[in-house]
Amino acid sequence: MQIQLFTIPVLDNVTALKEMNQFLRGHRILDVQQRFVAAEHGAYWSFSIRYLLSAIKEQGGKLVGNNQKKKKIDYKTTLSEDAFKVFSLLRVCRKEIAQEDAVPAYRIPKAYFAFVGIYPIC
Repeated sequence: MQIQLFTIPVLDNVTALKEMNQFLRGHRILDVQQRFVAAEHGAYWSFSIRYLLSAIKEQGGKLVGNNQKKKKIDYKTTLSEDAFKVFSLLRVCRKEIAQEDAVPAYRIPKAYFAFVGIYPIC
């Protein structure tokens, strides 16, 4: 976890706001704390930003990071025909259980099927 501090003046804040917004768009933010400070030399906002360190680079105006989506696996071509039938049935069963419990399907662990005796864990 890293911390970045920004000071945004109340007046003439365009450049500082752009810098902070670019930082926010390019990082995985954990927490933002803000405080208004009135000092003799002027008022400003102070932002403390906690974020995760990630390999983000700007390439051609686009932000690229290490949190990109993984390549999808086509199980129909990866598994044998019989294994894919079992896989498809289990996927339907998992979806039904998730709908009954009003949770996303990924919240139903695959080990659940082995626990209830539907499918052995390999």
